[in-house]
Amino acid sequence: MEFLKIPTTKYETHSIGRKLTHSNFDIIQKFKSFGITNNARVLSDFVYSPLIKKQWKNIIIPEGEENPANNLEFALQKLNEKMKNVRPTKRKALVEQILRNDHKIVRLLKEATNYKCQFPNCISEIQTKSGAKYIEVAHIKPVHKGGQSVLGNLIVLCPNHHKEFDYGVLHINEQSELILTGTLNGKDFTINQKGI
Repeated sequence: MEFLKIPTTKYETHSIGRKLTHSNFDIIQKFKSFGITNNARVLSDFVYSPLIKKQWKNIIIPEGEENPANNLEFALQKLNEKMKNVRPTKRKALVEQILRNDHKIVRLLKEATNYKCQFPNCISEIQTKSGAKYIEVAHIKPVHKGGQSVLGNLIVLCPNHHKEFDYGVLHINEQSELILTGTLNGKDFTINQKGI
């Protein structure tokens, strides 16, 4: 394995995250993309094998030079310059979709909650250009896991709480047509569905 030559002065080691590469050329290009044009060397944690993808985690940067890994503004500026030359491309894809046919119950549920998020103490309201209120309806048990679009499995949420339900740490303690209790990202909640 070849190492890039470095001058013999004091060096600092900086972690810049994982990056899979295919050759030393890729590593050199990565250095250049971060604005590192001086000679640098990859540390010994570089995995080198024709059968294994090469990985590097650390680089050595001469002391006193700016560390691009810890400078978010620097990295954003470099990426912004690259993105100026990137144009979107189109592609056709065969997509399998689940057609829930639940638009009527979803609409009625939104109306029943007056287009307000059911998560406790949420006051989020989004008004669209047309003047209508925007709100979402989430499935507590996702459709792709067998959840149905029925009362007790549907909840009206603002977009933030909807994504938090989908991606956060959610534990349901009780779920029925009348009540939903649990914890979401460590916060207890109780949603009374009675009267909807």
